[in-house]
Amino acid sequence: MAVEGNFIKKMLSFIIMAVMTTNALAQQESAQAKSVIMLFKEYINADNYNLICDLFTEKAKIKFSPERTIAFLDQQTRRYGKIKSTEFISTENTFSSYLADLDKGQVVIMMAIDSLQKINGLFARPYQTTTPPKVERNTTKLKLPFKGEWTVFWGGDTKALNQHNRVKFQQYAFDTVINRFNDRSYRTDGRSNTDTMHSKKDKNQHST
Repeated sequence: MAVEGNFIKKMLSFIIMAVMTTNALAQQESAQAKSVIMLFKEYINADNYNLICDLFTEKAKIKFSPERTIAFLDQQTRRYGKIKSTEFISTENTFSSYLADLDKGQVVIMMAIDSLQKINGLFARPYQTTTPPKVERNTTKLKLPFKGEWTVFWGGDTKALNQHNRVKFQQYAFDTVINRFNDRSYRTDGRSNTDTMHSKKDKNQHST
């Protein structure tokens, strides 16, 4: 039992470290994206939209025709002006996000860049800050829906600590498990719901 408990602890530690490593890598700017955003800024400021169209992959050109892309870029330039600077934010899946500081505001530019430094996708949206109101103290009485000692599996205010953090309406969610059987949350093999400490019977015993 002790050996199995130690094994589970090691596996959980490995999973958490793997997720943290993945998140860390996702925050790194690729050389391809860095090169393309520099060209994008140069071509935008020179009103040379045709060269930006040339950066698109053939597949992207089918979805985003040069005429449509040029009209979009011209509209954005008229609205926000020239790009003064760009700052790398993060990489999510295949998209690299940049905060662009322009003459008339800030825009988030998202680009999907392939290994050949070609653009697979391009999106832009106004930059909006999300500053939560300052709360001196919580005035609402809170009570957990269970008793006893539980373990927070995912919880915190960063993506490394809490996978819910990346979803706006789940940002402060917590995932909890109860480990009562030699650091396990199940009695035997954990293959059925009734075998876990999260079953209806156990919830009735340990909840308020």
